[in-house]
Amino acid sequence: MDEAPQPSLAPDLSAWMEARSQQFTNWRQDTGALKGTWDFSPASLAALEELVRAHCHSEQQIHTGRMSCSGKSTTPTSRWKPT
Repeated sequence: MDEAPQPSLAPDLSAWMEARSQQFTNWRQDTGALKGTWDFSPASLAALEELVRAHCHSEQQIHTGRMSCSGKSTTPTSRWKPT
């Protein structure tokens, strides 16, 4: 029986993941959250929702903010600091 071919990553995915990983510590500090808050647990999802709702008051603001995380914008992450 032939082995199934292994899926390949999108060409830019590895670089994108590395860039996000390197920026994560700064983003976490900018949010004012304690280390360990963002751990991909259900509790951290609730904390993320609270953060987004506190700073984005419309769906358009969420999408605009999402695009600024693409690395193609100079929007500072300090907008996530607690208010």
